[in-house]
Amino acid sequence: MKIQMNRIVEEIKENPIIIDNLLGEGDEIFLNKVFLEYFHWKVSPATSPISELDRFDIYDVENNIKESPQMVANVVRHQLEEGLIEDPHNYKFVNYSYLPLYMALISKGIVIEKDWIARIKVNCQFKQNSEFEGKWNVPHVDSFDDNLNHITALYYPMDSDGDTTLFTNNYRDLYEGKIGKLDPYLNISPKRGRIVLFWGKTIHAGIHPTKNDFRVCINYNILLPDNYNIDKLFKGGWK
Repeated sequence: MKIQMNRIVEEIKENPIIIDNLLGEGDEIFLNKVFLEYFHWKVSPATSPISELDRFDIYDVENNIKESPQMVANVVRHQLEEGLIEDPHNYKFVNYSYLPLYMALISKGIVIEKDWIARIKVNCQFKQNSEFEGKWNVPHVDSFDDNLNHITALYYPMDSDGDTTLFTNNYRDLYEGKIGKLDPYLNISPKRGRIVLFWGKTIHAGIHPTKNDFRVCINYNILLPDNYNIDKLFKGGWK
């Protein structure tokens, strides 16, 4: 019989969880410095892969979408054959990127193993003109597999404008071109020390800042085993 998932994980599946003041002020300021000054950054032509831009025009009036390049710092990614791979340019600072995620999960009674993390990357968007105000970047999901217990987490190391918006639409309809209108239901403002946890099949999108110079967000993807259960983990892991 399939073991029931942890209660908090079920809660995340139904409703996003927002945690504020996750770390002490000194730690938050230090992490802010690490991410902006020490990480190795690359230019990305958009906030989502180029292949996803085919679903929308660069400026979609009906769905309120506008895209622009951003900077990306890749931290870790998971390959099926190789396991967890730390980016060689950022490996010295990898442990700092784990801290907000682990603190958030532990505060909610969720314990994970390191190799359940599928990806960690840091996005930095620069201030745009007033044409971008209130315009979403390309809405997307981070996982396409219905069978995966996938949690997405977003951590904001600094205050900024440019909310993250979650949508009620079914992600399959989005990728099959069946959505005529996006249906937003929750806006999350970037606030230093804030993290949001939500189900990986939830359509979401950020917004470029128009008031602040930077908008920085750390994106986590966690893949839990099908039979995830916190009691089993404490009794000897998943050997």
